[in-house]
Amino acid sequence: MVQAGWLSFYRAYSNLLRFLLSAVPFSVGDLYYLLIAGFFLIETWLIIKLVFSRHEKLKSRMISKKIFSILIVLFLIYLQFLVSWGLNYRYRSYISESKLLVLPPKTEAVDSLCQYLVKSCIHDKLVMANNPETAQCNALAIFNHAKFRYLDVSQKHGYLTDTYQKKHMPGLILQYPARISLKPSLYSSLMNYMGVSGYFNPFTGEAQVNQQIPSVELPFTSCHEIAHELGYGFEYEANFIGYLVSTSDNDKFFNYSGHLEALMYALPELRSRDSLSFKKIIKTLSPAIITDIRNDLFYWRKYRGSTEKLISFFYTGYLKANKQPQGMQSYSDLVPLLCAYYKKYGYNSVTGVH
Repeated sequence: MVQAGWLSFYRAYSNLLRFLLSAVPFSVGDLYYLLIAGFFLIETWLIIKLVFSRHEKLKSRMISKKIFSILIVLFLIYLQFLVSWGLNYRYRSYISESKLLVLPPKTEAVDSLCQYLVKSCIHDKLVMANNPETAQCNALAIFNHAKFRYLDVSQKHGYLTDTYQKKHMPGLILQYPARISLKPSLYSSLMNYMGVSGYFNPFTGEAQVNQQIPSVELPFTSCHEIAHELGYGFEYEANFIGYLVSTSDNDKFFNYSGHLEALMYALPELRSRDSLSFKKIIKTLSPAIITDIRNDLFYWRKYRGSTEKLISFFYTGYLKANKQPQGMQSYSDLVPLLCAYYKKYGYNSVTGVH
C-alpha cells in the first residue's frame, strides 16, 4: 500500500511539474542550481566578513544565525529531494515491475548479446547510408523526436503498442494529458569537463541533456534521461529503458544510437571474460562503426581531468548511498539486464535485425 501510494503521489507530482515547466524553452532547473549556489556563496562570504569584524558583541550571534539559516536551507533542499525524487530508489524499479529475473550472465550469453548488437549496428548503419535523410543529427530535432516517441498524445499512451508496453514496459504508459520535459542544459560546456552527457534534475523534474556531445549519443541519452523523469532512479534501469525505447523506434538513427551504446557497454564485459571472442567480434565491425566508437571515445578523452575525477568520486558516493553499491560501474549493469531480457523474450522481442 505504501509503494502504491507513493507511486500515485509521484505520478501526480511529476505530471504537475512537467505540465508547468515543459512549455518553458529553457532549463528552470539549471537556474535553480544557480540560485542555490549564489545563496551559499553569499552566506559564506558574509560569515567570513563577520569573522574578521570588530563588532565582537554582534559577531557570535550573527555568525550563529547565518550558520543556522544555511542548515535550514540544506534541510529544506534535502526534504524536497526526498519528496520529489529520492524515495523512488525505494519504491520504483523496472525489474520489480516486470518481474524479470536478473542473474550474473554466462560468458556465452554476453557473447551472443555482442553478436546481436554488432549485427544490429551494421544493419542500422547500412540503412542510414542508403537513406541519409533518416540520420537526424540536430540536437533539438532529436529531443523533440524523443519526447514524442515516449508520448503520442493521440494514442493516449507511449508510442509503443499497448500490448508491448503492458508486457515489457508497464511503467511507461503515460496517462493523458501528460508531457515530457526534455531540455538542453545551460551548462553543456561545463558538463563536458564533468564527464556528464545528461542528468535529471530532481527538483524541477526536467530531463537535461548535454547538447554538445557526439550526435550518435543524443538519442540514447535523451531516452535514458526521460526514463528518470518517469520515476526510474537506478542508472542501469534507465539505461535499459533508454535502450528499449530507442531500439524500438521507427527512426534508424535512434535504433543505431541504442544499439551502439549497448555495444560499448557489452564489449568491455566480453573482453574481461573471453579475449578471443572479443577479438573475433571486433573484426566483424565495419570501419564506419569503428569510426563512431573512436570519435566518441576521443571526444570524452580530451575533457578528462581533475574536475571529472572529483564529480565521479562524489557521484559514486551518491549512487552507493542510494542502493547502487557499484557506484559509477552500475551503468554497466545494463549488460546483465539485457542478457536476462533476451533470455526471457528472445532476440525478436525488440525491433532490430534477427
